[in-house]
Amino acid sequence: MSDFQRDPLVYYAQQGVMTDPREYAEFLDGLPADIPGLCRVVQGLVMHVYDARLFDVELSTVQRREANLRPVWQMLARLHEVDDRPLTVARPPDE
Repeated sequence: MSDFQRDPLVYYAQQGVMTDPREYAEFLDGLPADIPGLCRVVQGLVMHVYDARLFDVELSTVQRREANLRPVWQMLARLHEVDDRPLTVARPPDE
């Protein structure tokens, strides 16, 4: 019997291969605990590659490649590399 079959809540409460922040876990400290608050943080950090035009942003080749970052630890590493402020500080659309 899988962990999911035993207790789905325990299964989903654990980090997976794609959601494990690894050495960047400390960047998640101080994030809101509520879903609307988390949505605001994410909206202030990332945008979908196809939404850039809505903000009059011309993405660079590097920024276009960032759309392929999938594991959370890679996203956190890149966010920190570009701007090391806390994740709760929204970035301008062109950043």
